[in-house]
Amino acid sequence: VPPAVAAAVTNVCKVPTIGIGSGPGCSGQVLVQQDMLGMFPEFTPKFCKQYRQLGTSITDAIREYCDDVRATSYPTVPEHTYGMSKEEEEVFLKMVDKLYSSEIKQG
Repeated sequence: VPPAVAAAVTNVCKVPTIGIGSGPGCSGQVLVQQDMLGMFPEFTPKFCKQYRQLGTSITDAIREYCDDVRATSYPTVPEHTYGMSKEEEEVFLKMVDKLYSSEIKQG
């Protein structure tokens, strides 16, 4: 609603009013995070102030992640993995072999 309408309604209401694009006369304001962070550069609502342009940065980060996974440069061992002692690993592998040896051999 236009700012004058929002302010008039706020002045007569006994409950708080929340505006989105209705000016500062409301009791509070709301913005969609994706809009205020610039995650969709193709469209910005008129009432939205963009505090950052993260859309390109997020897209670039996801693209880099996908490239690293495809190139098998991520995750690296041991930097990005949890480890276990050799003893624990041996016990685990024996347990898997014992429980699933027929499925493993059949492929």
